[in-house]
Amino acid sequence: FADKLMDLIEIPVVWIEQATLQKGESTHFVVRGKGTPSDISFESDLQIRWKCDTSDSEGHYSIQADLNMEEVGEHDIGIAIDGKCTNIKLYCVPPLEDIAEKRVHFIVNKQQESGGNLDGAYLIYDKETDSRYYSHLNDHNGGRERVAMGALIALWLQEHDDPIVKASLHKYVDYIYRELFDDKTGDVFNDIHRSNDWDRLYNYPWMSTFFMELFKSEGQDKYLLDSCKALRRYYEKDGIHFYGIGIQAAELTGLLEMNGYESEAKEIRRLFLLHADYIKSAGLDFPKSEVNYEQSIVAPAVSISMQAYQLTKNRDYLKTAEMFMNVLKLFNGHQPDYHLFENAIRHWDGYWFGKNRCFGDTFPHYWSVLTGTEYLRYARLAENITEDFPYEKRGRASLRGCLSLFFCDGSASCAMVYPASVNGKKAHYYDPWANDQDWALYYALKYGILQRQVKEF
Repeated sequence: FADKLMDLIEIPVVWIEQATLQKGESTHFVVRGKGTPSDISFESDLQIRWKCDTSDSEGHYSIQADLNMEEVGEHDIGIAIDGKCTNIKLYCVPPLEDIAEKRVHFIVNKQQESGGNLDGAYLIYDKETDSRYYSHLNDHNGGRERVAMGALIALWLQEHDDPIVKASLHKYVDYIYRELFDDKTGDVFNDIHRSNDWDRLYNYPWMSTFFMELFKSEGQDKYLLDSCKALRRYYEKDGIHFYGIGIQAAELTGLLEMNGYESEAKEIRRLFLLHADYIKSAGLDFPKSEVNYEQSIVAPAVSISMQAYQLTKNRDYLKTAEMFMNVLKLFNGHQPDYHLFENAIRHWDGYWFGKNRCFGDTFPHYWSVLTGTEYLRYARLAENITEDFPYEKRGRASLRGCLSLFFCDGSASCAMVYPASVNGKKAHYYDPWANDQDWALYYALKYGILQRQVKEF
């Protein structure tokens, strides 16, 4: 495609290393095109250092450019070469730790409910009205994807001592046990009043993750065992045939073993490998889920296969993961725009989870990080990786790609509706609701930590 742009349409084509950068970082990009340019200009608030090479034997020029990121926010670079124009959109974010700290405190101060059945819950926050929002409507309620806020806070507290945040989390834990989780059966409820008008399998791995991070933060064995119960209940409800998002069986199995729960670890391992075997046997015949086909159906197939390889070192699982990975890659591109760069194509989440109920592709959407996490897992666990695809670099880009959903005051947006307009209405906006996006920050923070603790990967 790039060759056709350069040679047939004769416009400049841009390659970038990263589209989302932390303050103080430098980056490199390349502009290529056909011919020998005589007039080259860059328009940007950034200082760009560049040089042009026209010695390509195929008749292409190559402009090598470098820049530093110093100011948080969007940076647009206009490029004009002999009257032919293109542009780059980069985004500068504060250090990841700063983003997480601001976000955690915002959740505690703005998004936790007091009183009634929702007492202790972390709810949707509406930036336009500066208020919390709740509806029993599935994607707006007091459970489901919003458990990400609890998981993020439990993860953050593993590295920080903050009594106010800890007290907030304890209040949330009380809410979870009262309204959303049965610690006898392992059932995970869809909303308050222990409502299971939709017994949704996606909820179980997320609750298991929450309790796992809570155990690592608090050190109480009950939380580890409840993490196990939630995942075991997922499998009792036929989770073996369901492509659940965010299953972390390899890490949970290791924690159970390290803490003396050998029988529980053995059972989770057995069930999980049955799951991996089923997914291997199904191959590329992906099942329908809540939508017919999307990136977050393929990503679990990669993740479950990779974790099975992690647990067994059986290369059949690795080969299966590689087969699925070749499909997963197809959802991502490397356009020189931070909204799109290594962000998987997703659609309509601004309608289901957003205030404005607007259809349209969402770039970025937080579940894009499912691709990045598996790129990183593959880069760190697979042997003899071919050099034709930079998994580590692309994985980092995928995790960074969702950080623009988090703002400097700690607020956030559940979806960036990317098209300029949708059904005749102006779009290209960040939805004013902070809803379910905190899984992106959870994984970005977790995988940053796991650079230092690869065994927990």
